[in-house]
Amino acid sequence: MQNQIRYIQHLQIDKEKWDRCISSSDNYQIYAFSWYLDIVTPDWGALIIEDYEAVMPLPVKRKFFIKYLIQPLFTQQLGVFGIIKDGYVKRFLQESEKHFKFIHLNMNFLNLSEMDNWYKINNNYTLSLFKSYSELRKNYSESHCKNLRRSIKNNLKFNKTLDYQTISSFIVEELKDHDKNIKASAETLLGKLASILHENCTSEVYEVMYEDTRVAAGIFISYNKHIVCQFIANEQGKKMKALFYLLDQYIILHANQNSILDFSGSNIESIAYFFSGFGATVSHYPSFKSNNLPWYLKLVKK
Repeated sequence: MQNQIRYIQHLQIDKEKWDRCISSSDNYQIYAFSWYLDIVTPDWGALIIEDYEAVMPLPVKRKFFIKYLIQPLFTQQLGVFGIIKDGYVKRFLQESEKHFKFIHLNMNFLNLSEMDNWYKINNNYTLSLFKSYSELRKNYSESHCKNLRRSIKNNLKFNKTLDYQTISSFIVEELKDHDKNIKASAETLLGKLASILHENCTSEVYEVMYEDTRVAAGIFISYNKHIVCQFIANEQGKKMKALFYLLDQYIILHANQNSILDFSGSNIESIAYFFSGFGATVSHYPSFKSNNLPWYLKLVKK
């Protein structure tokens, strides 16, 4: 007899057991810890097997009378975590479809092998920081080295700061210019995230200044030797190649450490080229999409 998958709502989740399951998983992601989910999707529910042997967070949203699952902002990968036995991923997804008529989720890299009909396969880029800076620098592309030299000529300044709110505001404002779907509330969300991350793991904030103007900034979150980051440059910073400078300076400071720098990936060719130019290697994670809404709502939610 197969182990039963249980659907539980937010108030029923034992967060101590939940976080223990996530931290012991081979595929753990910082995005799946309860304290992270509490910020990005406060009403999240869960599917669990046994006594939190395997779990799947459910980022629940509501619109009118419909409950649905959608990937939260600032959350790259979710999916099934824990002891993942053969067939578990498919069973979890089938169970989620019983409770939600619309689902669009990014799963995690260890869920990839379970199915062959994923909605989309996404790229992620990571850089091992185990080596010395001189060794890491050898893997930079020729064009990255050229852009880095250009950035240095611009007399940019690289600073560490504790002003999480200001940097969060800067990042969100620039993101909004790139993606009109990002709302003003994202600034509050990232600010809350930065604060809670500072409490639960090592987070560092860096900025690149030109004279008295901030032209690029990044938040770097380190947990269990895995570093995820969110960074961006404004228009002036792009012209001055400030992101090349920001990441190179970060790599200088963190080289020779037993850590992985996770750029959080992209399917956009130009962004993928930017990450890979630092010597980052590509891995993959899947997206799942299911639309069982009534026909008249499918016209609205495709």
